[in-house]
Formats: sequence, C-alpha cells, structure tokens
Amino acid sequence: VAGLVAGVKLNHLLDKGDISASECVIGFVAYDKTAKTTSCINAFYLGVERVCSQSSILVRYVGKRGVYDADGKAARQLIAAGVKMMAQYNDTPLIGNDVNLISTAPKDALTSVTSDWSKYYTYAVNKVLNGKEIAADWTAGYAEDAVVISQLNDEHVTDGTAAKAAELEKNLRAGNAKVFNTEKITNDGSSFDTLATSNTNFKKYKKYIKNGNLQESMTQSKSIFDTFIDGITESTQDYLAEQSADSAESTTQSN
Repeated sequence: VAGLVAGVKLNHLLDKGDISASECVIGFVAYDKTAKTTSCINAFYLGVERVCSQSSILVRYVGKRGVYDADGKAARQLIAAGVKMMAQYNDTPLIGNDVNLISTAPKDALTSVTSDWSKYYTYAVNKVLNGKEIAADWTAGYAEDAVVISQLNDEHVTDGTAAKAAELEKNLRAGNAKVFNTEKITNDGSSFDTLATSNTNFKKYKKYIKNGNLQESMTQSKSIFDTFIDGITESTQDYLAEQSADSAESTTQSN
C-alpha cells in the first residue's frame, strides 16, 4: 500500500514534467540483505508498479542496525545517484521503520508503514486467560489490522491517492489482492510460476504458491522470499563501509 502511494506520486511528477520516465527511480535503504528485507522491498516495489510501470528501485545496504550516521550517508548517496524518492527498512527514526515520520518530516514524508502490536497482545492475553497455549509462530496482517499505513500526508500526497489506497486496502483485507502474483512477477524475465517448477534455485518457493500467489508470511512468521524480482537493482557497492562516506555512484537500473 505504501508503494502504491509512492507510485501515484511518481506519476504526478511525470505528468507535471518534473521527471522523465527514466528518472522514476526510488532509493531504498536497508540494514542488510535478508529474506525479511528482500520480501519487504519486493512488496513495496509491486505496490509502486501497480500505478507506475516505468518505476525501478535502487537498494543500498548499511550493514548494521540502528546506526544514525550510516543511514543518513546511505540516503545521501542514493540521492546523489539520482533517485527521486526514498523508502527504507531500518531501525533508526532518521530513516524509520514502524515509525510515523510525518511529524518529523512534514514536507517530505508521504506515509509510513506500522505494525499494531496490540493485536498480538490481545491474542496472547486471551490465550492465557482461557488457559490455552500461545502459538510459537503467529502471523497477522491487513485482514486483522495488524499491519497498516499510519496515515497519509494530506499536504504532500497526490489527489486521488487516498481513494486508490483505500481500494487496495479493502481488497487486501478481503483476500482479493495478490501481493506476489506469481504469474506476473519475474526474475530475469521468467515468471515465478515457471521458475518454481523448472529452476532448481526457485523450487523452494513452490510449496508456498497457492492460487497464483506466493503466500509470504501467511502460514509462518518467518519471511521466505529472499530473491529480488525484476525492477530492483542492488547498489554496485553492497555495503556502506566498502566505500567512502559521501561518494556518488553510477548505477544501472533495470525495468
């Protein structure tokens, strides 16, 4: 949903002539490459792509959690590389994850993704009160309002964004939206439906595919989607520590 919000904004910038189709690049700062971050970035990009097919994402890794300076430097390097928007999966409020940044950056933040842990606390307490076992592996998402976007920055988002986001949220809650549609998402041009049956490196995903959707975090809390889809490029220098603090980099984006 957050990706869709970003995609609507990109389209607005395109229509105004502020950016060209080749400049529809979003920078993404992540603490490291894990299935959790990869899955998050894939989902975000697919939200963007729902409304802006020209888009791509450039990922920059920091290598550590909760390091303010490293997060800030990674963001500046992505901006120097030409990205027009920023997203993140990190642990500092500077580049927030699970933090509403609108009050911190009212002129820049579009929205924030948050988890409502009260849903789990209520579940766990009720289990204890009723003398029942708490599941060791618990998941919840949009259908339970456990994962939401915090709010939209009304002064910054594009007209019509709220309606588009609400429609997608409604479909997610009803189970009608396929986040990871395996017929459409591709890696090196091949669909995940094809890869899961024909490529040894992708067969691990086959058991998670149901009705054309890769069911990430639906039956287990641990993320499994550890491969980037087409449209996402990793920085040529994987980790911030491997290059000087403020150097720009030339990168190749894929569509």
